[in-house]
Amino acid sequence: MGHTINWIILALVSAIAFSAYAIVQKYAFQKYSINVYVFGLFGGVVHLAIGSTILIINPLPEGWVSLPVMAVLAAGGFSAIVNLMIFTVVRREKRSAG
Repeated sequence: MGHTINWIILALVSAIAFSAYAIVQKYAFQKYSINVYVFGLFGGVVHLAIGSTILIINPLPEGWVSLPVMAVLAAGGFSAIVNLMIFTVVRREKRSAG
């Protein structure tokens, strides 16, 4: 039961941290109009730090590599590509409107 509680707490902390980060990131993107690639790099570094912290606190057991884990990793990579495309379009629209 204790292990389940640890994962629930980590999931809640992760969701709160990612939500706060997303708000700050979007605010910075709109206010400072930073380069979309710098924006993506900043996002990647912060996500890597949060993910690494979670894995340091609660490491994965041996034999964690599986099809679902690989699917999640692929989805994360795909999400990064889509976000870069979206931010590129938003930046172009902002230039043409302003």
